Amino acid sequence: MRGSLTPAEVNFLQSSSSNDVIDCARMNKKYLARQRWLGDNNVYGRHAIDQLRKDKNVVDPKNAKHLREYIVSSVPLHLFDAWNYFGQALYAQLRGASSLAIHLSYYAELRAAMSLLASQGIGVFDQNHYCIGPKGRIVRITDKDNKGKEIRRGTHQAAWLYFEEWTKQKRSSDLLGEIIVFQSTSLVDWFDSISWKGIWAPTAQEILQDYGLDLRHMSNDRKFRNEASYRPNDIVGTNIVDISQRVDLLMQMVEATLVTNGVFPLDKYMVRSAIEKTRRSALRNGMTIDGRTYRNEIDRIVAMNVSGAALNSEVAAFILRQKAHKSEPVIFGEASRLKSKAYRKQHVPIMCRTLMLLRIVTGAVRKFLKSADISLEEIAFWWRVRGIELGLWTEDFMLDQIDDIWVDVEESLELFELWLDAGGQSVYEFCSDHFDRIQHVTNVGRVAIFGLV
Repeated sequence: MRGSLTPAEVNFLQSSSSNDVIDCARMNKKYLARQRWLGDNNVYGRHAIDQLRKDKNVVDPKNAKHLREYIVSSVPLHLFDAWNYFGQALYAQLRGASSLAIHLSYYAELRAAMSLLASQGIGVFDQNHYCIGPKGRIVRITDKDNKGKEIRRGTHQAAWLYFEEWTKQKRSSDLLGEIIVFQSTSLVDWFDSISWKGIWAPTAQEILQDYGLDLRHMSNDRKFRNEASYRPNDIVGTNIVDISQRVDLLMQMVEATLVTNGVFPLDKYMVRSAIEKTRRSALRNGMTIDGRTYRNEIDRIVAMNVSGAALNSEVAAFILRQKAHKSEPVIFGEASRLKSKAYRKQHVPIMCRTLMLLRIVTGAVRKFLKSADISLEEIAFWWRVRGIELGLWTEDFMLDQIDDIWVDVEESLELFELWLDAGGQSVYEFCSDHFDRIQHVTNVGRVAIFGLV
């Protein structure tokens, strides 16, 4: 029971209503107009965990409104924190601190999952977890084990199990299909064009659970989590990674964050992988799809979704390319290293999966805010100040300057590449010569805002 949800817990989670959550978020706009997330008297505004303990498992009806407001307000805030954790992980791997990179990446994933769940009306706290049910009713997610003892799940375990359950629901495949876009066509529209039908939902579940692998692994493997977080890193020797590899990984990951109008550079690889996954699933289900049939099918669906014969040929060739070309980022391939337990404990695959999960959750939060009619200007009181404090932008920054910041980032990446091409080998030299630019490109908290535009 401890490692899986009971039927009662599943029922509670399934009762959470996305539409009711959106309604709650809309009602919070009255606070945003006053440049606040919550009302002045919200009992959960400070020390929410302590207040939930005081509630003794039963939220006072008078406080239920406060908890609803807290959960929906946490959606963009968790996302922002998640991206900032990941930025610190990028800096850690550059400096050779792989255990620290694992620690920070995992907590980025945890906060990303909490953001996603909150957008679905599920609040993850410490052993007291709640969901927003029909008509905004607050429901505690709980049950008893076989011995009649109440099941109390910690944050790590609850986040994974609730995320896993969410991936099994139709709303998860609907969301993933909408937010991933390639050639101005959403992922679900690509799938609607495919002849072999009925396999999008299980494909979406597989994708989401693959990128949540570290949530599952570390929620169950407390020993590994603690080793990465608390044990001396070099006590059994130091794993030296060549500086050129570290710089190259940094460049690829930062380039993958250059989001424009909600679309990330990695989206096209996600579409290609998803289509290939459906082909494999169809084959397992007994369908006959030989190479020629598959090529013809790809040509057909590309013609339906892409305009221009020359571009059609280019896109079809890209989708049919099952093995990554040497010019493609290693991120997608590394994130897919799932079967080997050894890879599960290496920082590069973990960081790559973190980036993929952050991309998905950013899209989910973008959809959440748009559905609630909450604009970035309405929450500028928060992100503008936090961005200044973190050095993401200057006091006079405006959203129409996003492209200028991306140009600055790209210029830094070009300088890093020139350093590599010149045969740079010294960690000290690279970090000294490019200190300001390293700080700038690893400050990826900006993506939590730019990704919502």
